Amino acid sequence: MKNILILIVATLTIQLATSQDIIEQHFSHLTDRDDVTHINVTGKMFEMIHSLDIESDDDEVQEMKDFVTSIRSFQLITCDNLTNATKEFNAGVRKINSDYEELVNVRSDDGNFKLLIDEHDGTVNEVVGIGSSKNDLMVFSLLGELRLDQVGKIVEHIDGGSMIKMSEVKDLSIDKVKVFPNPARSNSNLSLELPDEMTKANVTLYDLKGQQIRTYNAVSSKTELDLDGVAAGSYVLSIDKGGVEVKKKVLVLD
Repeated sequence: MKNILILIVATLTIQLATSQDIIEQHFSHLTDRDDVTHINVTGKMFEMIHSLDIESDDDEVQEMKDFVTSIRSFQLITCDNLTNATKEFNAGVRKINSDYEELVNVRSDDGNFKLLIDEHDGTVNEVVGIGSSKNDLMVFSLLGELRLDQVGKIVEHIDGGSMIKMSEVKDLSIDKVKVFPNPARSNSNLSLELPDEMTKANVTLYDLKGQQIRTYNAVSSKTELDLDGVAAGSYVLSIDKGGVEVKKKVLVLD
């Protein structure tokens, strides 16, 4: 009986640990500050929204209503006049990057914003956004079971305050950035398809250490990327245009 109880406690501990989002893991030291706005919406609230009797012929309204059932929780913190905002941003990015896939990186005179995801078998389990300007910091985490094409629509409606407009992320049409076949064979071609707003982008293939392996020019919406001489392994394909960078993981086989 004692062994069974130990096993139950251990299982519950693991479940609680894995259910924590990025804010609880890495930014909890900010949530109790007087100058920090902290929003925490539980899955029960999203269930209640779905249960509302809303009649509309608008497909977008119905899509959003159906979508909320896949969300387990949402947290957002915004900090104004944070003297170490850049330090918090850089430290947060280092912690997050080890476990999450960076999907989008936006750089501008207003600030920096990164969008990261935890994805398994085509399902996005968590969407994380982190942005900073001179003295402001914004972090959000959305837990659920999402499709990649829904990610941009979610971010568009999140208010980043004086930082980068989140609509820039939706305008990327993230789901329309396609790399195939993936995995690809060494000494073959990799096909890249881009939405119109990302054509003429600079395309770079990096290894997981950040070493540049090859560069390409995406002169049109469809580009063939030569993998001749690229060794088998895991890589990151960076598509960068005007300070907006989209990243895709690529696996190359012998």
